[in-house]
Amino acid sequence: MGKVRKANDFETIDECVSNWGAVQALAKKKGA
Repeated sequence: MGKVRKANDFETIDECVSNWGAVQALAKKKGA
């Protein structure tokens, strides 16, 4: 995470979606 290099758009979107999924999973575990 925190790449300075500009990844291609699909790579960036896929990474964001994966990170968002992980955040959502953590939120559910915490009962948020």
